[in-house]
Amino acid sequence: MKIVMQLFKAKNQLLSLISPTKAASQAVSIFLNPRRSQPKTWELKAETSGQRFKLNQQVSAIRWAPESNDKQKKQVLLVHGWESRATQMYGFVPKLMQQGYEVVAIDMPAHGLSSGVRSDAKQFSESILLAERKCGKFDIIIAHSMGAGATSHALANGLSSDKLVLISTASSIETVLNRFGRYIGLNAKATQSFVNQVGEEVGTKASEIDSITMAQSNSIPTLFIHDRFDYEVPLSEAEKLLPLFNNSDIFITEGLGHRKILKSQLVMDKINSFVLSTSTSAV
Repeated sequence: MKIVMQLFKAKNQLLSLISPTKAASQAVSIFLNPRRSQPKTWELKAETSGQRFKLNQQVSAIRWAPESNDKQKKQVLLVHGWESRATQMYGFVPKLMQQGYEVVAIDMPAHGLSSGVRSDAKQFSESILLAERKCGKFDIIIAHSMGAGATSHALANGLSSDKLVLISTASSIETVLNRFGRYIGLNAKATQSFVNQVGEEVGTKASEIDSITMAQSNSIPTLFIHDRFDYEVPLSEAEKLLPLFNNSDIFITEGLGHRKILKSQLVMDKINSFVLSTSTSAV
């Protein structure tokens, strides 16, 4: 696998020198077309324990509801990251249901059971806002990676919630794009062309949907969770956002990386404690 990646990078390095625009165009096609993978056995069990429904013709969602529901419905929204799906967030569901919460999770466009082949951060954000319109206000939103960044963008566009948990979040979509360009071997000129072309495809410049520019006046109690050794989205990304959320705290793990963090009992316990807290503080 390492040899294949090295060859792929070498090809992009060469094409970047010959035709930066073409190299960037090929990178856009890769970046905006998320890969789908087969769900694990535990995800299939999670699927059968929930109820599927459509937010619209394209976007599928799943709901897990406790057996005894209070008259006053309490809701949590789970938002997955890039190339993930709703059921991969299931680890948080059992404890939330024990606390009487109905849990809704979205399959973003071109992810999971939702249709489409292309997706982007803007579509993520629009799907979150669609979920609120269809299901009502969510008391708590728990989001991972690109889903966390999209949640920040949705908040700036009218999304409401009482508490937020943002896991492995990036502060800047533009930073993500630049990192991706460098990772696949694009030179500086091709990477800039890649960033510009993504903006043209999406219809919005990356800088216009950056969390770091959208979160200036956010006072919702927010818990950031990030691993010290996350090599996909560095811890420094969350640390940049922390001061911009006026009522926030950060929980730093070690050795969980970018994805195992969703399965950690330590993380689940921390979120459970945060959810149970009646304080308006994020601590």
